[in-house]
Amino acid sequence: MSYYINGSTEIDYPTLQNAPQPIPLSKGHNPVPHIQVVDLVKDKLANLNYQIEEARYGIDQHGDMFGYLKLFKDSEDNGVFKNVLGIRNSHSQRFSAQLAAAGSVMVCDNLSFYASDGNEAKHKHTKRILDVLPGRIDAMLQNVQNNWKAQAKRYDMYQDTELDTAGMHRVIGSAIDNRAVAPSKAIKVINEYKNPRHDEFSPRTAWSMFNAFTEILKETPAQLKERSIKLHTVFDEFVTPLVESIHTETSAQTELAFAN
Repeated sequence: MSYYINGSTEIDYPTLQNAPQPIPLSKGHNPVPHIQVVDLVKDKLANLNYQIEEARYGIDQHGDMFGYLKLFKDSEDNGVFKNVLGIRNSHSQRFSAQLAAAGSVMVCDNLSFYASDGNEAKHKHTKRILDVLPGRIDAMLQNVQNNWKAQAKRYDMYQDTELDTAGMHRVIGSAIDNRAVAPSKAIKVINEYKNPRHDEFSPRTAWSMFNAFTEILKETPAQLKERSIKLHTVFDEFVTPLVESIHTETSAQTELAFAN
């Protein structure tokens, strides 16, 4: 699987463990070692009975860390995609310590982030970061499990939605309008859809088209998260009646959680 963070050097877990301690850059700056953020997330996942199937880490030119954890749980294995958590942590004050939910398609290395309340947890590197961040991660992981179930249903719906030539052009136009893809990349998406490099995406469905997009979007990793979130909006609008049922079901689950 290719590494998604542009300009970073991939490292393994022991190297991350042995990295130098970060140095505060100002009076209010309290940088947390990368390994401490990673281990915090891993401990939280273990408490929820998630296994880490794959872990990747990278350090960029600023000394900041990016990575992802690909997860496995029997009850969430649908044979199509894996749930993924993206992690980033900065020692240079460029961004907060942050955790974000994503999905990775099993037959290729396409990664896709999606937007939903509670799908991120973050905190700036202040004196209170280690008091606040663990609780935010707990809240996110509790919430994101329902979102992952909804995402599995969404992708099932994409697979069940047939896509003719007119539909393909409609989706392409909407993706350009919504800035989910650059116009210069649109023809590459069409070519990928018409001649998919993976046999699993030969059926003429919204799912195959979605993966044609993500195959091309990964060519620009710095824009991957923003554009893949917009891409979900495009495809959700294409299958609106189906996706509305997801939102109804997710809302019901949330109400039940509060009731309990």
